[in-house]
Amino acid sequence: MKMWKATAFLFVTTYIGVCRSQLKPGCEKAELHACGEDYMVYSNRTRMPEPDEPEFEAICELFREQVACTLNFAQRCLQDGIPRVVALVSMEAAGEDFEAACTEGTDEHELLRNSVKCMNAVGTKLNRCFDGLRDGLGESLASSQGIRTIHYACCTYNTFLDCIERSLDGCEPGSKAKDYLNIVMDRTYGQMLSLVCGRYTRGSTHCLDLPKLPPYMGPKQNLIDMFIEIARAFKNVNI
Repeated sequence: MKMWKATAFLFVTTYIGVCRSQLKPGCEKAELHACGEDYMVYSNRTRMPEPDEPEFEAICELFREQVACTLNFAQRCLQDGIPRVVALVSMEAAGEDFEAACTEGTDEHELLRNSVKCMNAVGTKLNRCFDGLRDGLGESLASSQGIRTIHYACCTYNTFLDCIERSLDGCEPGSKAKDYLNIVMDRTYGQMLSLVCGRYTRGSTHCLDLPKLPPYMGPKQNLIDMFIEIARAFKNVNI
């Protein structure tokens, strides 16, 4: 199913994180970073071009290039085996999904068209939500290990979703902005995290009861980098 396949990128980075030894000689994780993550809407920007604007095709092309770059990395750098198969299938599906969102007449394109005006109106708030996600993940990685890393990461992601929805509360009636971002985030991060979060769900007392961590004071990090590191703790999950 296309939506499941488009869980896409995080499963790629998960397998890369867990199986770094399966990188072929001469390949470095920096090559993956260089592919970029701008397709994570509002993570590195406060505005996305609307479908009727001339810049829209350019941003779609950037998304295509970034997905293709990641797919190329998987083809060149992952050893034969399950991680490589998952990476190739996932990134091919992700490319199909982004292509659909950028193609007039598709359901995905109409959902984006219906959402982008409101999202742009609160683009600064959405960007701050992503900053909070980065900081929270940074805190969990800096101060925790093993199963606690997963718990803090899950609760950080839940807080991020709350932030996204609050930011979009003022959307005009009929806007699909919440639907659009929830679908994008669920396919990219949520479905994977749901497999390991257990009781640490949105609004749960388990998240509220976690001890507060020291604030993250480091530089802005790449989301993919942090989820790779968090993926190292998956084998220790016991919920």
